[in-house]
Amino acid sequence: MASLQNTKRRIKSVDATKKITKAMELVSSAKLRKAKQMYEAENKVRTFFERDLAQSVYEVAKEANLNIYTEEVAGKTLYIVIASDMGLCGGYNSNVAKKAYLDSQEGDYFILIGKKTQPYFKTKNCNIKNVYLNMSKDPNFYGAYYVTKEALDMFDANEITKIKLVYTKFINSVSFEPTIFPLIPVSNPFTDLKAPLDNPSEAEFLITRLLRDYINSNIFGAIIESRVCEYASSRMAMESANDNADELKEKLLLQYNSVRQANITQEISEIVGGADAI
Repeated sequence: MASLQNTKRRIKSVDATKKITKAMELVSSAKLRKAKQMYEAENKVRTFFERDLAQSVYEVAKEANLNIYTEEVAGKTLYIVIASDMGLCGGYNSNVAKKAYLDSQEGDYFILIGKKTQPYFKTKNCNIKNVYLNMSKDPNFYGAYYVTKEALDMFDANEITKIKLVYTKFINSVSFEPTIFPLIPVSNPFTDLKAPLDNPSEAEFLITRLLRDYINSNIFGAIIESRVCEYASSRMAMESANDNADELKEKLLLQYNSVRQANITQEISEIVGGADAI
């Protein structure tokens, strides 16, 4: 009887857990739909910044012999890692953190967008320059600007020679992968260079503004894209939890019925044994 009661309690516990995970799955699905709409709208703008503006930055720097912006220079790297402030989203946070760490060298710096990767980098004794919280809840250019400014200030102060953006690339609602996108040095997506600029000082003035917009737009776009992946990963995690709950409940029901049948059989045997004794 004690075993039956214990199994009943476990079944009720599984049912209660499933109600929570089912509600969380529905919430994640609703957030995912909204995040995808924002991503699809912003992605068109980001394509321009990622390609055409990258070409402009590259050409201006190349023509003015500002090679620090276009060529690999020995020195430390800054990794801007975009993750989540929330848990319960599968391997979303751990995958992007591992991607950044395995690419890094000792002494490199990390700026974290989202707090969930912070414990990972702390255990690895990484140089965490700053942690930005709650940026994925309501992404905007203004928030991304602070990250851009801090990164460029470090670059201008010669603390770093390279900047890499690490985020989760959205492929579809069930497939996404951690990605490293180099921001500095800037690579030219095209090959046609225009005539050199006559005034290097004007070129440097222009490139600082182009580079700021280029980096800021990529950070902002990556936050939005990572946000879609976060909600999709959360929905998949909750869906998997629901499936596991159903499977566990089915096993518990079989166990309950088996114990119950064994108890009934034992009671019948005792009755029959008692009747024979009389």
